[in-house]
Amino acid sequence: MTLTADRPVVTRSVDYIAKAGAQPVYGVDGYIEVVGVGGARHPDVWISILNLETGDSVDRPEGIGTATAEGGGHSAPCDGKPTLDAGEFRSLPVPPCQARWTVIARWLEPEPGVEIPLQLNARMRAGATKMYPEGEFTLDTLAVADAGVPLPVDGPAVTRAAVRGSTRLGVASQRETHRSVLRVPKALLDGKGDELRLGRIFVGIDRTEWSGHPMTMRTELSIDDAVVASSTAPISMERDWLARCEPGSDCELPIALTFEPVSASEVATLPPEGVIAFDWVVETRFEDFGEGAAVPAELELLER
Repeated sequence: MTLTADRPVVTRSVDYIAKAGAQPVYGVDGYIEVVGVGGARHPDVWISILNLETGDSVDRPEGIGTATAEGGGHSAPCDGKPTLDAGEFRSLPVPPCQARWTVIARWLEPEPGVEIPLQLNARMRAGATKMYPEGEFTLDTLAVADAGVPLPVDGPAVTRAAVRGSTRLGVASQRETHRSVLRVPKALLDGKGDELRLGRIFVGIDRTEWSGHPMTMRTELSIDDAVVASSTAPISMERDWLARCEPGSDCELPIALTFEPVSASEVATLPPEGVIAFDWVVETRFEDFGEGAAVPAELELLER
């Protein structure tokens, strides 16, 4: 997978398949990641991983965490269901199962003449040790297969809007909240129901200064006054906003991004000189992957 200024969005799919033999298998799990070739970090590359049949993401239905090409991986169950269900880890699936997970990689600020090579890695494993501690089990099929390009076009019709900033947190810093409002014209919400249309919000974090462990930060993303994502590490994340808007009328969603300093250890205290600094971006996108799609109106993301 290679991103360029002419091709800033790339899609690929991977099939996960497991079929048990004569004996049932205790558990099957899958894994998927998108990383920079040679270990390169790409904080401005935004990754989504979806089951296109259900519209759910691998981590949870409404979106994923660690949404940049910086080495983070994701569970990819072969039954196509998210890893988290109602905030709790779901039990491992058992064969037979089959799912296709689709990766969407977006380069937010492409540069002419520059390429970003990415590597898509996927794997599966099966186990039955709890059921057969002294015996063997068999699988008729255990496979991960490249399913190629899943959509008519890699590059969707897109409207996007973003706000950016820089933050520096010390030990004595208070919670810092940045507020904006997403305005979605009704023309974007009345498309065909059989085409893949995504409305996603991305929080990108690029650390620029850090005094070291245990100094870190808590990040919270709120949509329409509800906290939809939080992390006690400087990671990037994404969430869905489209499901919060009703077709047939304009949609307006309050967005809040909050940072505060915290300790990464329950026993260590923060040093008086502790600091963490970072650049951040909130990007909202509406993407229509239908063949010949066009964007009839533009998103707005306005700072309050």
